[in-house]
Amino acid sequence: MKNLLRNSLIASVVAVAGATTFAAEANAQSVDVYFSGTIGNACEINKIKDGKLGMADSNGGYLHANPNDSSQGELGEINVNCNGSGQVTLTNLNPISADAQDLASYSLYSQHVILATDDSNTKTSAIAQAFEGYNGYEGLNIDTSANVLDFNGSSKTLYLDMWASDQQDLRDGEYTYRTTVTVTPQ
Repeated sequence: MKNLLRNSLIASVVAVAGATTFAAEANAQSVDVYFSGTIGNACEINKIKDGKLGMADSNGGYLHANPNDSSQGELGEINVNCNGSGQVTLTNLNPISADAQDLASYSLYSQHVILATDDSNTKTSAIAQAFEGYNGYEGLNIDTSANVLDFNGSSKTLYLDMWASDQQDLRDGEYTYRTTVTVTPQ
């Protein structure tokens, strides 16, 4: 029995010594940690200001927002920002006030709204337009190939121009119209 105890004690000492020696020689370990994610294209649109209508300087039968056509007019402005590209569209004008609705009921009535990149010449820098007029002509976003803009994280100011007419002299009144501008990530 004495031998058995002594052998057990020796075995225990050897086991503890081996474990201690192994722990002292342990190798460092490492692990890699990755971070990944997919960022989808996102866009943001904000109104800077509403436009203002005035009677055309050269023709009393037209309401204009463009200051080049009406000294009382002011273009509407929006700010658009996408982290990639975005398609910008707009709706036909919707007459809101009673006088605008009355004007729209005349047989020779027509209206046009333009979304442009340059406030000095909205007609040549148009990226989207909507037209509705007499003879049943309607056109939405006539230039659809040009209304996809590459923003790449930079914001752009876009300008809204409009006119409305019944081909006659306008009546006194309060004329209010609305269009909705939409930006869709591409």
